[in-house]
Amino acid sequence: MLMAMGVASLIMMVILGLEIVSIGSIGDRLQGPYGDLIPGSFLGKSMMPLAVALSAICISARPKYAIPAIVFAGALAIFTLFTGERMNTLLICTSLLLGAFTHEVRLKRIFLAGMIALGVFVGLALASSGIRTLLSPGRPEVSNYFQSEYWFSMRPGIVSFLDSPLSGIGVGMHRLVCPQIGDGPAWLPGQNSCHPHAHQFYVQMAEEVGIFGFVFGVAAIAAIILHAWRQRQDGNLYANIAWVMPFLMFFPQPSADFFGQWNNLFLWFAVGLAMAMAATGGNGKPQTHRQ
Repeated sequence: MLMAMGVASLIMMVILGLEIVSIGSIGDRLQGPYGDLIPGSFLGKSMMPLAVALSAICISARPKYAIPAIVFAGALAIFTLFTGERMNTLLICTSLLLGAFTHEVRLKRIFLAGMIALGVFVGLALASSGIRTLLSPGRPEVSNYFQSEYWFSMRPGIVSFLDSPLSGIGVGMHRLVCPQIGDGPAWLPGQNSCHPHAHQFYVQMAEEVGIFGFVFGVAAIAAIILHAWRQRQDGNLYANIAWVMPFLMFFPQPSADFFGQWNNLFLWFAVGLAMAMAATGGNGKPQTHRQ
């Protein structure tokens, strides 16, 4: 499966490279083969298990395996950055960092890999105005979050939940009822901006299925992460890295969609593969033998 994902990632990177050449700049939002601004979600979410495995191999394996692993893992992060999707770039970079500490920890290698990665990203930022703009802390969603489009798209979901906290409005109903959602309480800053969903996992759950569905949903997510964590096993790379994917996928983040199409497909593919990886591990606590 991971080899097939490597081939798929390589194909996607070639397509994105050709798109960059065609538009003549780096840092603009890319569409890839989708006709939509989501190829970063494919690389940052669906390919996250591959990235984490490569990171663990980079730190733990012999140089003849570690060097190709770090090159390919770095290419995944760089092309995710090139798509112009900052949240997915943050996700895949964080997954690479966690992957370095989840299997066999070698601090000298981690430090060396970190310095190389930092140098590459600084070099890209210096060489491209588009990348500098993408990483700029002066953007509204960073400098003034409550006056950003991220917050505006999330806000109607919060207002809707406050109006129907017990029953919710029903799964998938946000796109239909959003134009009728009021301004909400005066203490809630910003304004409403209607989209097909509320762009945040937990806001979307609370809005669409109410407080009881929200509680059960959070409990289910916690159970997935805890189960994967408990399956860690000495010497088992797959089991050791399995918890990283659900932990990062379900971390509260803007622009995420729990019941939608693109992000939902990318997310659950990675989480399902992570659960398959966890199934190769222990049964409740890390084992002391090596496989």
